[in-house]
Amino acid sequence: MMFQHVIYLQTEKAKARKNSRLSRTKEDKRRTKCHSPTPNKRTKEACCLSKPTYMLPSSQRLTTPLFKRVMDTGKIFHSPLFSAKILKADGSSRFSVAVSKKIAKNAVDRNRIRRRVYSALHTIGPKVSSGFHVVLMPKAPVASGPFAGITPALKEFFVKTGVLK
Repeated sequence: MMFQHVIYLQTEKAKARKNSRLSRTKEDKRRTKCHSPTPNKRTKEACCLSKPTYMLPSSQRLTTPLFKRVMDTGKIFHSPLFSAKILKADGSSRFSVAVSKKIAKNAVDRNRIRRRVYSALHTIGPKVSSGFHVVLMPKAPVASGPFAGITPALKEFFVKTGVLK
């Protein structure tokens, strides 16, 4: 028994239909245009971002064993926007941010909150006393509140706990 296979080759470029799900990117007016000279490279001055977010360097972040030790033996402190477990330690201060699923159900929202808090920590970082390991746990108002309110609240919280000079 012989089978015949027919292959149809497309000779012209397909045109986008009016109500199709896939649109041509060059003609899509809803997309924002990138104004940076190198749109493919990630820089701190990322295109179309209103507030830059910074991660802490790895020397200032808690490692997994340190995180577990702080969660097991650290002393807990509370404020309206944050809870924190703090452990006195030798060496430089290290931080971690843990956002609960009670605060934000979606991982995208939890990561946004985490980036906001890390960005606030980045501005406060040079003023922090050495010798603390801190796990910050943001509360619900951080998720819904303005970004500008996080840094002053974090400074006030660190002064109250003795972490800030």
